[in-house]
Amino acid sequence: MKISLYGILLLFLVACQSNVEKDGIAEPSDSTQTDTIASSNDVVNYALDFKGEKWTYSISPLSKEEFMSLKEVTLPAQDKIIDVKCDASEDCEKKNEKVNMQEFAQLVQRNGDSLILKCGQNGERFVAFVDEKSEEDNMSTYSFVHKYENPEVYLVAGTYYESFDYKLVNRKTCKVIDVISEPIFSPNRKKAIFTNEDLVAGFTFNGMEVIAFQDTAMTKEASQEFTNWAIDNAKWISDSELKITQLTPNYTSEETKEDNKRFAILKIK
Repeated sequence: MKISLYGILLLFLVACQSNVEKDGIAEPSDSTQTDTIASSNDVVNYALDFKGEKWTYSISPLSKEEFMSLKEVTLPAQDKIIDVKCDASEDCEKKNEKVNMQEFAQLVQRNGDSLILKCGQNGERFVAFVDEKSEEDNMSTYSFVHKYENPEVYLVAGTYYESFDYKLVNRKTCKVIDVISEPIFSPNRKKAIFTNEDLVAGFTFNGMEVIAFQDTAMTKEASQEFTNWAIDNAKWISDSELKITQLTPNYTSEETKEDNKRFAILKIK
């Protein structure tokens, strides 16, 4: 039986069309396989190398035994943030703020919806964060968290409609940098790592950041997002190395956390 060139072309177009959605994007030929790849711990690469502004970063897997053998550096008492107990009926952030501000009343003030921080070489300037009380997407509230001595920075927590962040405020220059978590300072206080996990909801940045400090300057040295896993915990073991626990793609709740942990070392060069 003879088949015309037109007929062959028509059959080819029909076959291609069956694999194309209305928006013209081809679907995977095996969606089950795609799901397996996205969620399987065996195929996720937990090792990672990336570059910051000045330094390079390398994350390498460790066994649990290797991880446990690494001794972390004890954080100084001045880094400890007071966390006051509160119940569901209370505004925990504002309750914590009131307690945390007591020690620094000469530098930090609350005036209604405004949080005011003194800064500058002699405290002659200030940075203000103003709450926006609304039920809409532009809702924002700010709370004082801590004042660090070395480096000289304030930490402010920002809460928004479906997300949060932190503000690092340089007490000498008044510079403000947005960060994703509370800082974990290196032993020599020259850098700080910030990590956030948001594998499930996906409302906030799931990754890590590093801020570098030199004299009175602070700069965002690195920002790296993680797609299929997250850092759950990070502790310095030297000025350039951290031991970290990673959460796998199968982590969905606190109940499943222990079964979905991996261990690694992060080296900064």
